[in-house]
Amino acid sequence: SRSDGYEDEVRRRGLHPPIAFTAPDAASTPVGIWLIDEVLAAHPDIDGVVCSNDTLALGVLFEAKRRGLRIPGDLAVIGFGDLSFAKVALPPLTTVRPPQREIGRLAATQILARLGGATIPASHFTLDCELVVRDSTRPAG
Repeated sequence: SRSDGYEDEVRRRGLHPPIAFTAPDAASTPVGIWLIDEVLAAHPDIDGVVCSNDTLALGVLFEAKRRGLRIPGDLAVIGFGDLSFAKVALPPLTTVRPPQREIGRLAATQILARLGGATIPASHFTLDCELVVRDSTRPAG
């Protein structure tokens, strides 16, 4: 759903054909390093990446710094999750903050209902998220 939303928004804004890369393994910081290597090899002129989670984005930040790229001057980076390290990363990571309390409430409600013997049909919820803009997408200052 995250990649679908990204691709829909890129198309809606008429920015460019969406570019998507899929990790060959579970999302991790080393996979983020590998992914940005692949992205930059295929698209050396890219100026921003949107990662499906903050852990991948951290790998992108590490590799970009290792390559001497300025964040966000040369490459803007966005994660998802607003994990605890996002605000203290160098630079602080712009991220999408999901509504964790609401997700927890919905999950607990369904678990308790099932434990109580209820049959719960498969559900899909659309919840609002918050964009937390930090220095990985804007110049410090």
